Amino acid sequence: MIDFIDLHLHSTFSALDAFGLPEQIVARAKSIGRSAVALTDHGSVSGIVQLYKACTAAGIKPIYGCEMYMVPSIKEMFEKSEREKSHITVIAKDNVGYSNLLKLVGLSYHEGFYYRPTIDSRMLFEHNDGLFVFSGCWTGMLQKALQKNDVDAAVTMAKNFKDIFHDRYYLETQHFPLFRKTFDNLQLISEKLGIPIVLTCDPHYLEEKQATMQEILHAIRD
Repeated sequence: MIDFIDLHLHSTFSALDAFGLPEQIVARAKSIGRSAVALTDHGSVSGIVQLYKACTAAGIKPIYGCEMYMVPSIKEMFEKSEREKSHITVIAKDNVGYSNLLKLVGLSYHEGFYYRPTIDSRMLFEHNDGLFVFSGCWTGMLQKALQKNDVDAAVTMAKNFKDIFHDRYYLETQHFPLFRKTFDNLQLISEKLGIPIVLTCDPHYLEEKQATMQEILHAIRD
């Protein structure tokens, strides 16, 4: 079992949201003394082979995952032409989880593609074996509920996920000032339901000097 307290990099280098090759991510991780690196591109696992090769060469543990686009219901998304989506972090624990990760990404394109490859909770719950799930970044469904101070909705959501994933479900937060607004309530949910909190890092570029390029990338995307 992976110790996610030691999950050093949680990255989203896709969808014109960020940039950097898996080889560059691994090189940076090794240079700052990390023993593992996760690649969680938005809606895609296309960088996994590059990640594996780069990590093998560098002697670093690769962690395979995806930051998936999620809605409460695919059916309602199409019926209402709803474009808004949430993010959820999905990580493969083992070979079964890796297989289910690939299945979910495939479903997100074949059954849930509407502006973005999308899944819903039914899909995720049905293919949950061997997967770790984090509640998501600032645009995760649980974080969105906490931003509205709807703690009851967040508790219900977290309980539903824990009922399916048991000890493979984590509450996610990040070390950015924005997350301080919701952390107290996140900690309350953690204590109430016995769900651990995991701290992730969500880099969109690797060096400070690349900040301007990040702004240009977002301008192209938008």
